[in-house]
Amino acid sequence: MCRPRRWRSTWRPSGAGARWPARHASGRDITGIARTPLPRPGVRASARRHCMGERTAPTVYFAEPGPANTERTLALAYERMKELDIRRVLVATTSGATGARAAQLFPADRLVVVSHSAGFLEPNVQELLPEHRAAIERAGVPILTCTHAFGGVGRAVRRKLATYQVDEIMAYTLRIFGQGVKVGVEMALMAADAGLVRCDQEIITIAGTRSGADTALVIRPAHAQDLFDLQVLEIICKPRLGV
Repeated sequence: MCRPRRWRSTWRPSGAGARWPARHASGRDITGIARTPLPRPGVRASARRHCMGERTAPTVYFAEPGPANTERTLALAYERMKELDIRRVLVATTSGATGARAAQLFPADRLVVVSHSAGFLEPNVQELLPEHRAAIERAGVPILTCTHAFGGVGRAVRRKLATYQVDEIMAYTLRIFGQGVKVGVEMALMAADAGLVRCDQEIITIAGTRSGADTALVIRPAHAQDLFDLQVLEIICKPRLGV
């Protein structure tokens, strides 16, 4: 296909004393046209706009989920807490073993242990073992026990009427990223509603798959009624699902 010929202007200043338009100190020539610096080769415009504001943080992916990752998860979360000067860390615990271990590592004024609600397993049963509760309390660490943000009245509807409600649908959606991600987001909502974290400050959540810890997140929390204001800022570590 014949393409139209591209024409270039061959005009140049000519005659005695001819010269290109002078430039003002402002960087504009006498025509008022600003000089635009040429982009660096190989650098996209979007990269040039954002490279000054980027932040790089490592993420550790475990080959398998589960309690074997507990010590490493706690250590990674502790290091990130120091790097970002995080003032509040939430750690999920069922029997209390993970919470008691975290209480040995983290400053008491920065840690909150979050247990299952009473009756989660069966009516009138609290799964947090007395010896672990005592160890956590001796360390001066508060324990949060309350209704789960994604498993309260909606779960009763599912059990009674065999249909899922929006809270449990949200829980299943978050489990796409792993059980620990779901629990981390849920804890942030619960702690915000309990007044144990501020919604304008970053926190770290530590949770696991079935038991122990294998996931740590940096989160800006929100109250449950403001769920969509919550932000997951960083993934410190998590299992690499599907391995």
